[in-house]
Amino acid sequence: MASRRRPQQSSEGWITDVDGIKVGHFTDPRRPTGCT
Repeated sequence: MASRRRPQQSSEGWITDVDGIKVGHFTDPRRPTGCT
């Protein structure tokens, strides 16, 4: 059986890499949807 490799994750391409994006939590009244 051939082993399957998981794709390597890079540190690039995260939503927080975008200037102005702030990630919160649905319980955070400042960002109730989770991000702004």
